[in-house]
Amino acid sequence: MDRQLDFDKVLGEIQDYLSPEAGYWMERLLHTYVGNPVAGLYTQIEIIQRALDRRPEMVPDEVARLKENVKVASDNIVKVVRALAAAFSEPDDEQG
Repeated sequence: MDRQLDFDKVLGEIQDYLSPEAGYWMERLLHTYVGNPVAGLYTQIEIIQRALDRRPEMVPDEVARLKENVKVASDNIVKVVRALAAAFSEPDDEQG
């Protein structure tokens, strides 16, 4: 579960296999329905961890591991969304 995505590899694959229209659609889909909820989970876990710190018997180590797994998943999702955006951007968009 803790494997990191290679951005350049994902970018190349997206450019090889998806049309620009499919890429834009997929970018919005992942951003809206995957990225935003995962970001919310990460924030929620931070809040839970602070609460657990007040009661050490409630397994803060497990919460820390869960937080790290959500962070890795979130980072991977961001890379996919960035790759989709970069795969079909106009040359002027990449400089700005």
